[in-house]
Amino acid sequence: MAVKELLIQFETTRTTVTLPVALVERTQSLIDRGLLPSRNAAITAALESLLDALERQEIDAAFAAVADDASYRELNVMIDETFSDAGWEALNLER
Repeated sequence: MAVKELLIQFETTRTTVTLPVALVERTQSLIDRGLLPSRNAAITAALESLLDALERQEIDAAFAAVADDASYRELNVMIDETFSDAGWEALNLER
């Protein structure tokens, strides 16, 4: 998604942030070169990226916990055994 589109698609609210000078200077350099439309767009895109990464980490952690769940593993073995013949039949139909 383009950075400009982030601000157009969502309802917004005004907030105040305190940023390190170096980040502001780097962001301003990109704005001046036309690579970013605004500091606001840069912050929005960065927050979206950070939140997406954190949500992916939560999902990965949930799947990792399932890997240690004995009843889940047993259920998967049972499902695999139940449908193994159907899997082989499907493979033979494709030939």
